[in-house]
Amino acid sequence: MENELRAVFHQGLGKHPRAHQIKSVHRQLAAIQQDEGTRFLHQHAPGSGKTEIIALMSKELLRRGIFDFVVILNYATELEEQMLKRCLEFWQRTGAIAHRRAARIQDLQRPLEQGTVLFSLLQKFQDEKVEPAIGESPGRICVIIDEAHRGVPDEGVYIKNVLKRFGKDQTQIFFTATPKSETLLSHGLRLTGPHGDYYVAFDVHTQRDAVKEKYTLNPLEKYMNAAAQLTADGTNLIDLEGSVSMATFMDRIHKQRSNQMVLQQANFILDHLRDVHEEMPNMIVQGHQIKHLVVAQSQQAVHDLGEQLKKIAAKKKVKSSFGRPLVIGEFFSGSVRASGGKTIRDREANGNRDDADMLSESDIVVCCCKFLAGWDEWRLCSVFLCKRVFSEEFLQQMLARATRARPGTGKKRPLVFDLANHPDDVCAAVARFWLETRHFEGPLGEVIDLAEQIKTFSINAKPADVVTKLSGSDQILLRAFVVRYYRAAAPFTAAELPLSFDVLADLLRELNLVLCKQLFGGDRKIAKSEAELTASLRARALDTSSSASAKPVAKKTVPAALRHLRTALQLGRAKRGPRTDQVEETPAKRQKTEVLADISNQTDAAAQLAAEGPTSSPPKSDPSTAWVETPAKVEQVSKQASSTPDLAAIKAGLRQAVDDVAERYWNQLPEEGDADTQDTREAEMRAFKFAAYPLRQFSFQAVTAAEKTLRSKLTENLGTVMKNCWEKQRADLEQQFRARLRQLRDQRGPDPSEDLCAAAAAVAEDLSMELAEIVDQVGGRVAGWQKRSFRKSIEKLMPLQPASEAP
Repeated sequence: MENELRAVFHQGLGKHPRAHQIKSVHRQLAAIQQDEGTRFLHQHAPGSGKTEIIALMSKELLRRGIFDFVVILNYATELEEQMLKRCLEFWQRTGAIAHRRAARIQDLQRPLEQGTVLFSLLQKFQDEKVEPAIGESPGRICVIIDEAHRGVPDEGVYIKNVLKRFGKDQTQIFFTATPKSETLLSHGLRLTGPHGDYYVAFDVHTQRDAVKEKYTLNPLEKYMNAAAQLTADGTNLIDLEGSVSMATFMDRIHKQRSNQMVLQQANFILDHLRDVHEEMPNMIVQGHQIKHLVVAQSQQAVHDLGEQLKKIAAKKKVKSSFGRPLVIGEFFSGSVRASGGKTIRDREANGNRDDADMLSESDIVVCCCKFLAGWDEWRLCSVFLCKRVFSEEFLQQMLARATRARPGTGKKRPLVFDLANHPDDVCAAVARFWLETRHFEGPLGEVIDLAEQIKTFSINAKPADVVTKLSGSDQILLRAFVVRYYRAAAPFTAAELPLSFDVLADLLRELNLVLCKQLFGGDRKIAKSEAELTASLRARALDTSSSASAKPVAKKTVPAALRHLRTALQLGRAKRGPRTDQVEETPAKRQKTEVLADISNQTDAAAQLAAEGPTSSPPKSDPSTAWVETPAKVEQVSKQASSTPDLAAIKAGLRQAVDDVAERYWNQLPEEGDADTQDTREAEMRAFKFAAYPLRQFSFQAVTAAEKTLRSKLTENLGTVMKNCWEKQRADLEQQFRARLRQLRDQRGPDPSEDLCAAAAAVAEDLSMELAEIVDQVGGRVAGWQKRSFRKSIEKLMPLQPASEAP
């Protein structure tokens, strides 16, 4: 079969396939034919040819009669168009395949046709009313989702509606370079290894493999952190002489007024374009354009930074790699406020040119979320990160935009200038996806796995000797694994871990010193202090001694684990609930009071009997203390009977910690309506998972449920702050729909017609997708309400269908 697939691939693309591409298709076809499951995940490095794999796989699934229908879904319009174009080119050379594109939500309700490929967007499955198509012939359906790290699971809404539309028996095949843990759990393979059970993708082609085969470049090799070259409140990091940590200094930078930060960023970017041009002289000689990607903090920041770049470039007469005036393109969803207060869209900011033309001509591409996943542009040679990112998947996708290689063109290693993130965060993100990404069930699985990767660098010698023998690329990769090891090992004691922290601390210090210019602005004092800070934070959190032979300080009791939960999260002592006893005294005082009361009662009773004589009637019970049986009390007693006191304490402690973290997060958020609000949910979740880790041994389900609840609360808090911004975007989109509808009526006549209704529905669909791209960055119920409210508003504005065509 492999030779046959290789021949089809060569025919479709006019080039020989890479080995992993044929392996991926062959393994997938065999697994489905052998009935090995219905959920599959492929982890392939950026630039490894996932689109070509999908084109060949979908053709073979239909040609061999394995499936009757194939559905290919993407998450962004530009990626859907890219996928459709390349698949059609492939199929035209290898034998036409019937296909159609669901441009509107209503198109999803049309019955699938036998042997047809359907192209669409995941966002079109936002409508909960989606149902199986009426009159659709039964058949086997395969759903292929590209860039599956976006929109999946997205609160589960999109993927649930995909299941509703195409049936629960569908086979799903996901492709991504950066799989989330949730995706590994839902679509990965569960395997058993020497370090415990873990989940992994069905087929893997790692970034290390892609770099080795020289069609993808290492994103860290020319990574430079620019924190030391920026100022906060008029002071730079070097002038502070180690009195402030790098993380704290980065916080100060981001708390500055946005115009001050944008001005610094614009000057830095323009001052370093020449560095990129000098790194790629052969590209210029061969006439290839050198492009630069700038990732801004928000949609508004895209416009502000883009305009500042245009202004300063014109003033300084900065030229492109061809010696011409710079062409700077701004790309964002929705609308922003221009300097004069007018609301504009990216098309207007780009001189009313469409995205494709502007992307092709731009020397500098400024964006926030657009074109940060799946965009294939090999001429992109540098990335300027002006956006603070807490998601490892998103961070890796941004870095990967410049890693496409093109042998023979003169493109060398991509230059990454980071103006917003701590180097440890970037290193940890690359280390996670450099090799096969795994999700371990056992507590020490990931730690041991990382230890084995670190040992491949032969770290048994003196740290200085180990570091000097490595190439620059391997030095920063080793640092990436060491940083990630520190983070993964945080919940454990030194005695439980496979590597000595004494050795790792020395190794990290040597790496920081060697990479001092690249990561810390050339200041050795900062490099040493940051290494010490990374090690000391780990030591203060859990270790009583830096020696690997120290006795473990295990959390053997629930109270100890609960104390660790609050201490690690810096929440202070837990709040005590209201007392349930009648006498609000200490136990010792209560016991003394009860003894005295008994003596007094006995004395009073004896005196009463002596005065009244014996009686035959029993004493009456106090109705205020009688237990009344109600359904709620019965349920409460049954729950208490079926659970242990420890479990109740765990749930109560987790519940209070979740509420406290959510409240603190809410208090730290800016005022409602701030468009530049930073999304720090991932950082909060990492901190909570570390703090709650010791409780997993007592109740894994309670901890995972608490993590899910916290994520939901954080999302709702962030959505509440963003609500005003979203409502402005929604109002602008509604205004645009009214304006477009007036244009359509001027062109097609005022009377309702099938043509007018179809055109209006297409406009409404485009604007609805645009709003979804904006609010789905946060997700949650507030975002869902915005999308539903927008659709309802548009429905009221839609022209009525002609009476003869109404259902």
